[in-house]
Amino acid sequence: RCNMHITSMDIILIFFLAVLSTGLVKGTCPSTCFCVDDSSGSNVNCRSNYLGRIPALPSDTYHL
Repeated sequence: RCNMHITSMDIILIFFLAVLSTGLVKGTCPSTCFCVDDSSGSNVNCRSNYLGRIPALPSDTYHL
């Protein structure tokens, strides 16, 4: 018999790790940009979007 008690903190931790790991595997393209992934990483195009600042970029970005 197994006594497993999952608390809300456990669920939050699991969710946080899942979100973090998906961002590290491929990177997340900013919603204001267009990204193309290839063997070198992410090619991020934010041209003509009148951005006020550079958005958070995928960790594997090689061209902006």
